[in-house]
Amino acid sequence: MISAARLSTILAFLLIAGAVVPASAHAAPSKKGRCGLDRATVVRGGVQAVVLKTAKGDLYGCWRKTQRRTRLLRMPRGPRFDYVVEATYLTLQGRFVGYEIVAGSSRDVYRYTLRIVDLKTGQNKHSVLPFDPEAFPEPGRRLGSVRQLLIARDGDATWFARNLGMAASRPLQVYKVDRQRSLLDAGPGVEARSLALTRTGTIYWTNSGQARSAQMD
Repeated sequence: MISAARLSTILAFLLIAGAVVPASAHAAPSKKGRCGLDRATVVRGGVQAVVLKTAKGDLYGCWRKTQRRTRLLRMPRGPRFDYVVEATYLTLQGRFVGYEIVAGSSRDVYRYTLRIVDLKTGQNKHSVLPFDPEAFPEPGRRLGSVRQLLIARDGDATWFARNLGMAASRPLQVYKVDRQRSLLDAGPGVEARSLALTRTGTIYWTNSGQARSAQMD
């Protein structure tokens, strides 16, 4: 059995030789792969890409391999404090990042956009309205909001959207976007968190206890 003193001597030797990395080295944040925004906060991190938030609230996507930086969201500047912009449901999948942009003002006017961006090229893959305000005819503000966004390897996506103007039931809508945006299903029976996407592009969800599916084009 190796004594405590002998073990300490061996560990010290290995540390000097570089075979053991101290815990403090792992705790130090890496400055690599941040596209020059070293002081920004990481809000989503992946092997190939990372999403960063600056002190001013702007969001950037960084493609680690080439250090390409793509601005995803710019916060309002100046005296217009009644105008707000935010990005919700940030989702990273390989080279793609998806998120919903919500923009509104004190006049209760809101705009919603679901955007999928290719961080390798810096180009938009998709930019669509994330919900169908006519899917449910009940009165209300008819404001939608993304729930459970999933992105395929090629940048196509599927998601749940909720009509915020219907406080009573707030049923979910099921969408996909490939060549175009398509409404797949809707109603109070769509079960939250039941959405799934396979590597081959098959979409699954549950409505009133029954499994349903669709295929990406």
